[in-house]
Amino acid sequence: GAYLLSRKKREVRQKAAEDTNAPTSSLRIVGRFWKLAIPIALSSVVVNLTSFLDLFLIFNRLIHSGYTVDEANRVYGAYKGYAQSLFNLAPSIISSINISILPALSGYFVTGQTKKAKRLIEQSLKVVNLLALPAAVGLLVLAEPISRLLYPARLDEIGVAIPILKILALASYWTSISTVMTSLLQSSGKTHLPLISLAAGGVVKLTGNYFLVAVPSLGINGAP
Repeated sequence: GAYLLSRKKREVRQKAAEDTNAPTSSLRIVGRFWKLAIPIALSSVVVNLTSFLDLFLIFNRLIHSGYTVDEANRVYGAYKGYAQSLFNLAPSIISSINISILPALSGYFVTGQTKKAKRLIEQSLKVVNLLALPAAVGLLVLAEPISRLLYPARLDEIGVAIPILKILALASYWTSISTVMTSLLQSSGKTHLPLISLAAGGVVKLTGNYFLVAVPSLGINGAP
């Protein structure tokens, strides 16, 4: 039984190697390319479209909650210009990890080296946790001194941005995890899953902003 099982495994590996070495038609290559590229491109479209709609939605809901146009401009500028800039720092650094693991991970999946792929995924998530968790805690605890150090001439806007930044600090860890998980899924060929999750997240984000930002006691703090 063990001999037959071992022989069967060798035959499967040999067939996979033959399939890998077999020439692939141009039409099939183009088809594979579009099958992978379209969901990835649509994911970027969903993110950018959500941000674009968010701009108008937040501003209009601030006006609805009782803000004047000048006040809405000021608090939105603090949210987008100061708080989100610091919030995006950790995920942007972690995105460089994605660039380094994508080729190797894709190669492991294509050649059927699932154990190596699993080990690389585990190592990547460990590294992301080691970077993202301290960054999130540091941003939460040091939101005020960091903001005052970087923007000493904008104390009025900083006063608005600090509470926002503390809320966003809690989300920065999960955003970092989401960033690397998106790359891992795309590397394994499951490009449709990040698209679905991003679209669902966009709907939740826009819906949450519609209701929360309009609450007078929350205002711009409803956005993060």
